[in-house]
Amino acid sequence: MPGAKRRILYIHHGSGTGGAPLSLCFLIRELDPGIYEPLTCCHPDEASALDCFRRFGHEPVTWRLVRFLHSAAGWWKPHVPLDYVMFSRWAREYRRSCKALAALLAETKPDLVHLNSLTLLPYAKVIKQLGTRVVVHVREPASSGSIGLRRAWLRHIARHYVDAIVYICQDNRDRLTGKDPVGRIVYNFVDFAEFDRGMDRDAARAKFNVPPDAAVILFSGGSSSGIKGVVPLLHAIAKVRDAGERLVCLMPGTKSPPPRSTGKLRSLLRGKLVDQEVEETIKTLRLESTVVRTVFSHEMPSYYAACDVVAVPFTKPHFARAVIEAGAMAKPVVASRIGGVTEVVDEGNTGLLVQPGDADQLADALLRVLRDRELANRLGEGGYAQAERMFEAKANARATVAVYDEIFNHTDKRVAAS
Repeated sequence: MPGAKRRILYIHHGSGTGGAPLSLCFLIRELDPGIYEPLTCCHPDEASALDCFRRFGHEPVTWRLVRFLHSAAGWWKPHVPLDYVMFSRWAREYRRSCKALAALLAETKPDLVHLNSLTLLPYAKVIKQLGTRVVVHVREPASSGSIGLRRAWLRHIARHYVDAIVYICQDNRDRLTGKDPVGRIVYNFVDFAEFDRGMDRDAARAKFNVPPDAAVILFSGGSSSGIKGVVPLLHAIAKVRDAGERLVCLMPGTKSPPPRSTGKLRSLLRGKLVDQEVEETIKTLRLESTVVRTVFSHEMPSYYAACDVVAVPFTKPHFARAVIEAGAMAKPVVASRIGGVTEVVDEGNTGLLVQPGDADQLADALLRVLRDRELANRLGEGGYAQAERMFEAKANARATVAVYDEIFNHTDKRVAAS
């Protein structure tokens, strides 16, 4: 019907309240309500994702999806018995999920489905065959795997069953489909009204019981996966402390509540192993009074306001939302020299880069920023200017909406021509 709103079904993939659901909520908020009607969807057992959507005013529909893990954040290795079991389980449950997805599409009747992760890409074929347009938001770098068969399969789906692909960084694009001119890069964006660099630093520190004269390092990358580099960071923190700095390291989001679903055995076991390693490292390095680990907080802007430097010590290619949030708050960044991160950290202008996993380099860079106020200010201002230029919410949301417009305009022209 001419003039009718376009209904978009946004399907979210995972647990936790990290960059993916937040970025999706920011995108939905910027949609023109006179043109687009958003509907969100996620797994019924993902309490934190459900809470995130509700906080932004959306009541999600639910679908018991199973994710296809094949990214740097995690992938099934055929030589690992548990991974082989989990991959076999995915293969069994995938058909059931496809039937449930078909029923969901019949019920909601979307004009377009927006899959919010590479882990949902296999469903694009089902959606397309049911006659619905589909956009995939690739937020993770694809894994090369053992011999590349699974990545080749994902690449085939992306090229033949997807109307458009949005990548959050160039590295993600290159790892999935190569330098594909069809895919569009739209960096994650930040709400400058929420992440306000004018927030009171002393008030934020008081909120977290941080001594006024302490140097504060912020790590907000989570610890559910080994790619986050938490353990090397802890060793670097110990070195900074031993160098004579009175130090506090705030780590919001590094303690996650266990998944409610019994089907999360793999992530639960691995999460416990990571937590155990982190806790043992803290005890071994005597960092109990230095490191403050908490569950995810909705007060992230206050954490940034309280800190002196943001650490992004990831060990594998992985885009970091912390970089753009630090930029909005005019905070300097010390980050790993890896794919995704190097696109948004300009060495010496917005932050300092170190080799991933190198605690000595990380400690030296953190000390440089903490001891050189002029350097810290210059990096912070450089990050803020970059954030205004590259990560402004309305501009980047418009870039994603332009993808929708192109798809619908192309369809309308084709229908008119017929």
